[in-house]
Amino acid sequence: MAGSGGTGGGLQRARPDQLQQQIDQSTIDTNRVIHAERVNHALAERLTEYNDRDAEAVQGRLGDIRDSIGGAIRGTVDLRFGGSVAKGTYVEGLSDIDALAILSDPSLVDLGPKEALARFKETLERELDPSYGIKTGALAVTVTYPDGMTVQVLPAVRGADGLQIARPGTNLWSTIHPEAFARKLTDANRESGNLLVPTIKLAKGALAKISGGGAPAGYHVESMAIEAFKDFSGPRTPKAALTHFFERASQLVLRPIVDSTGQSVHVDGYLGAAESPKRQQMSAALDRIARRLTNADRATDSNRWMETIGEF
Repeated sequence: MAGSGGTGGGLQRARPDQLQQQIDQSTIDTNRVIHAERVNHALAERLTEYNDRDAEAVQGRLGDIRDSIGGAIRGTVDLRFGGSVAKGTYVEGLSDIDALAILSDPSLVDLGPKEALARFKETLERELDPSYGIKTGALAVTVTYPDGMTVQVLPAVRGADGLQIARPGTNLWSTIHPEAFARKLTDANRESGNLLVPTIKLAKGALAKISGGGAPAGYHVESMAIEAFKDFSGPRTPKAALTHFFERASQLVLRPIVDSTGQSVHVDGYLGAAESPKRQQMSAALDRIARRLTNADRATDSNRWMETIGEF
């Protein structure tokens, strides 16, 4: 009888070793899916924590600060959210500046930033409730309230060329255009499908774990992220986006990034020239994070992945 017992046009039986390979591959694929789901869920929870900020309470306290300054300094005061808050990349406890106090007193333009900062602090100490803790840093004044909330305010003045703040490491004014960068970041975030800003928040959180000044500044992180997402084509998930950021940032940090806001020539001038020792050190730190994330992916170890960017 033709065809009896043959395999002619019928289905061929897979050999036992082939079946095992198929089972093994299926297990690997399933583990990868579960791993990715766990990491993305954990990152979503972290973003929820980062976004959990009492904006109304902060606005109220910024209003108190505005009122106290307005009664003591000649001219008007325009106090508004600035820095990371205005750009949407604020991370509770990690972002440096909550607000810009834009002072219109013309005499402040002629003073050096250190003197202006000292006068700003003295005004707050005189006008705010004595129970508030008030201290100055290199650039800003931090007000700590009895309930533990802190508000960090950077004094700024209006000079002939526009808005000015202290230039880090000097007693000179530096002209800034914060609205320009905020618009640039907003546009880039929209083009990324609203993935850029969450990635910046997660990156800032992860980089806060780097000690000894080895982490890039917040403004630098934001600028590198904008550059990194110009060639992002991976899955539109927090996990894929954050991995891409660290992979690209480890290379981007080696070259100066032009400051599009006019605040300075480069956003990362604090690291020196291209391929400087500081840049190579920071590149190595970013690359270690990227490689650890990749290794955790290969092992489908979601716990190790999250530990790499810091535990909750």
